[in-house]
Amino acid sequence: MKIGFECPSCLLSRGTKEIEKATDDPAIRTRATLEVVKVLSENLGLDVVPSRVATLRDRAIRRVTGNPDPYLFEKRRSSEYALKLLPKAMEYVDSASDVSEMFGRACLCAAVGNAMEFDIEGYSFQYQDLDRVFSRSESELGLDHRNELYRLAMESRETLLLTDNAGEIVFDTILAQALRQLGGRVVVAVKGGPILNDATMDDAEISGMKGFADLLLTTGNDCVGFCREESSREFLDAYQRADLVIAKGMGHLETLTEEPFSKRIGFILKAKCRPVADFLGLDKGKYAVMLA
Repeated sequence: MKIGFECPSCLLSRGTKEIEKATDDPAIRTRATLEVVKVLSENLGLDVVPSRVATLRDRAIRRVTGNPDPYLFEKRRSSEYALKLLPKAMEYVDSASDVSEMFGRACLCAAVGNAMEFDIEGYSFQYQDLDRVFSRSESELGLDHRNELYRLAMESRETLLLTDNAGEIVFDTILAQALRQLGGRVVVAVKGGPILNDATMDDAEISGMKGFADLLLTTGNDCVGFCREESSREFLDAYQRADLVIAKGMGHLETLTEEPFSKRIGFILKAKCRPVADFLGLDKGKYAVMLA
């Protein structure tokens, strides 16, 4: 997915908010902001993938501020809140009438978890809204390929689940469990280092994902979305080996749609910005479970 006309202003706005989280020092904030402007001016273009630029921006912020994980507080808070809601989500999935419906509901829980996102221009997330989101999630699913994804998952010997945000990964444990119940092996990947509020191995451990994945690994990088060039050999082997890849979040959509499709990929996300919504043909704010 290439850059949209709203992406440059969002990249700058989100960078500014991240800088505010990273340091209280006014002078450092100014230097970091100027570095972000420099990164954007040197890397933006019509053929650019926004997530690629976001990675460069965030590396600059961490370097200038000296803060290795500006979203650490939000990540921990997200995990705490998600764990409180997990029993309700599990009850919703377990009350399904059959395995197919159970899998579909697990996908929907994973999609709802993707609402846990911060500092996107024009998008606001409040923790207290998440409980209400579950009750109306079916009506807000704008792209629904859950039945097709279920059939592929049934046939898959190994599925690779690419996680997105901390907190959200708590609800991904339900999807990992549903995938394992279909009989295939489940490999789950988190980021190799802090980037935005994406889940790392620490967040995976808090979520309890180790109890649901046959293998839990990292991408070996701190990139937004998928980055083949900077990924570890272990992760790339898992990616090549998987019969099915399920990718969470907008960053994976932006980057994986620029890759040659050698396998089927299921995308699960909330379209939190207009460029992504337009790319999917959805209204902004809708959820998507899409098979590509």
